[in-house]
Amino acid sequence: MDAYGGSPDPNMVWQMSRNKARDGGASIHFHIFDSDYGKGAQQHHDNFITPADRGRWMQLVYRLKASSDANTGDGAIEMWRRWEDEPNFTRIHSATDIKGMVPRGAVPGWQHGYMFGQDSDTFKEPTEWLLDRVEISTQPLVPLP
Repeated sequence: MDAYGGSPDPNMVWQMSRNKARDGGASIHFHIFDSDYGKGAQQHHDNFITPADRGRWMQLVYRLKASSDANTGDGAIEMWRRWEDEPNFTRIHSATDIKGMVPRGAVPGWQHGYMFGQDSDTFKEPTEWLLDRVEISTQPLVPLP
């Protein structure tokens, strides 16, 4: 929602880090930074990627919904993953009661975003990421409960 830290609008970040086992796998977590509310909701998922997953394709679906106003907890942050050989998606993150994630700019909604930012040394060896079929939608891409 912001110009990469250059405005008072909230930031929503999914970030990978080394998993607890430090075996070459990765964990993923999300967190919100909001200048009015400080650091907000967070969730962590260990072993998001394991060493055995190298070379596999995965499909990710992210859902971000801004709160209708600063005092209403109807914002949502969700993430699903499906490996290439799996028939169904697995929910990785779900927070559907987010308050304070409200854009303050002249135009409502998210104005900025990026697919990959700085990737600290998550993996022990050089890692290449391949992206394809990026889709942005106002309609659900996975069945919502």
